[in-house]
Amino acid sequence: MKRNLIRPHYALACLAASLVVPLTTIQSVQANPSPVLLNEQPADTTCTITLNPASSGSLKGRKFNVYSIFDVTTGTGGAINYTFTDNATTQLAIQKAIYKSRYSSVEDDTKIAEEAGKITIAEALKYISDLQEGEKAGDTTSQSGSFRGFSEILRKEFVSAGITPVKEYTGQGGESEQITGLNKGYYLIDEVTGPSDAAERSYGKSLCMVLTVDGDETIDVKGVYPTVEKKIQEDDDKVGWNDIGDFEIGQTVPYRYLTTIPNISGYKTYKLIFHDKMDPALAFQPDSISIKLTGQADAGQTKDYTLTSDDYKVYTDPEDLTGEDSFKIQIEDIKGIIDRKIYGAAEGSVQDYPYGQKVEIIYNAKLTTAAAADPGKPGFENHVCLEYSNNPDSDGEGDTGTTPWDTVVAFTFQVDAVKYGEPETSDPTLSKKLANAKFQLFRDEDCTDQIQLQKMEGQNAYVVQADQDSGGVDIVTDGTGKIQIIGLDHGTYYLNETQAPDGYHAPLTPLTLTITATYPENRNEYEAGQGDTEAVLKELAATVSYIESYDGQSHEAKPEVEVDLDEGAVQFPVINRTGKELPLTGSNTAWISLATGSVLVLGGIGLQKKKKN
Repeated sequence: MKRNLIRPHYALACLAASLVVPLTTIQSVQANPSPVLLNEQPADTTCTITLNPASSGSLKGRKFNVYSIFDVTTGTGGAINYTFTDNATTQLAIQKAIYKSRYSSVEDDTKIAEEAGKITIAEALKYISDLQEGEKAGDTTSQSGSFRGFSEILRKEFVSAGITPVKEYTGQGGESEQITGLNKGYYLIDEVTGPSDAAERSYGKSLCMVLTVDGDETIDVKGVYPTVEKKIQEDDDKVGWNDIGDFEIGQTVPYRYLTTIPNISGYKTYKLIFHDKMDPALAFQPDSISIKLTGQADAGQTKDYTLTSDDYKVYTDPEDLTGEDSFKIQIEDIKGIIDRKIYGAAEGSVQDYPYGQKVEIIYNAKLTTAAAADPGKPGFENHVCLEYSNNPDSDGEGDTGTTPWDTVVAFTFQVDAVKYGEPETSDPTLSKKLANAKFQLFRDEDCTDQIQLQKMEGQNAYVVQADQDSGGVDIVTDGTGKIQIIGLDHGTYYLNETQAPDGYHAPLTPLTLTITATYPENRNEYEAGQGDTEAVLKELAATVSYIESYDGQSHEAKPEVEVDLDEGAVQFPVINRTGKELPLTGSNTAWISLATGSVLVLGGIGLQKKKKN
């Protein structure tokens, strides 16, 4: 008796990439195909599966095992016949996967084998089709399982039973990869290793099911592993989160990680470990950590959850760290947190939901006085890499992969000024260098927000104090007239001379100093080590102005500024003028005039008294 089968469309389920193209529901199966409607397949029955890297990066070195699930024959009128692959071990593995997916609570291996062996080809096809339809409708837990979950169970059964793949393929690194020489059928494609540069990067494993009824098919292998992106928050010019910043010593430097949860169906638990490696000039502030989880819950609603200290651990003790890590943040089971806090699953239950949630971690560091040893290039880098579960068989324990390191950089700058006496030539640098001039540094023009400084031991250089509440010292020039201040930000400062050297007077106003750093237009493509090149800190400029007095008038001074880009230094002269003598000071005429004046004054007083009497 002939029973027609509705022909499935091309089907693809990519477990790790959350990509599913559902099958049309299979209503019946032709167990004994009629020779009238079912013709022998033509001589060329082979097909090709093309893998496109899409957003997953190069496939070079990545290895894929192709397992046959069902054999397919086609006939006239669009008739299709599915059969179990002609291998008893493979057939039982498929049946057991269906049984375990349907009855997840059964743990008796003997009962599973006995009951699973009763599942017919028609029941197998119907079950898989229903799972795919449920996936399409957004029901990921239909029939006590999910299509993604079933794919993972099936993979485990194949591996456990020692099933030999019908094809093994290693990516060559082209724009696309082709797995050729396959008969028409229904296949499970399992990625079994990471890429060739596994020492630097390890991928989570992709898992796809593909139907080749129409012959050649194409799969977009999307990201199957989490990625991590690090940013630094620049507070100048409303730049915001990017890869490059500049700061004062002592300033709080905000950092952020962003990662997207991949499809982690098939995992019971899923671990995330953020490894952070920062320049010694940066001091981590553990209490500043904030971790937020954002994702769609039921009915497409966006839901946020801020993790508590019970949800993660922070490690700073060198005994708990590896390599050059400064600290690490470990979320032992992000899957459990998503299931409970985003979807409301019961504590301890294991579910498969749609994944793709965002994890945002923000923390602060402080730029310390250690930065004074190396202002300008190459800057102070901060790196992060993400370690994550990449083997569902390990249930979150054991096997992990790591992302590449992502890096951001911070810069700080310095002032190198020299105090000169009133120039006797057109070149002020030929004038006398003045000692004992005193200065204070401020952030505001009214000179109320003072920046506290500390003197570097053994040098006449001053560093912005890391702790601005602990007081500071004035800048005092030595015999070289040197004014050196280290640890300044991009922006405007006010340098107020509070005491001029003996015989000189200070400028009438504080010096207005504006430092401007120029970076690439795109500040989101920084790579480790670039801070020492011309690609990042492209230019450094400054302007200086103040009002001084001489010749009985006030004048605006705008000294010429020079820049040392590598040292991050702006250099300029500051002039002090001498006080002017009275015209007659020291002459006999002055004494005669003074005496005459005295007589007149005294005579005047006598006349006043005489009149009064």
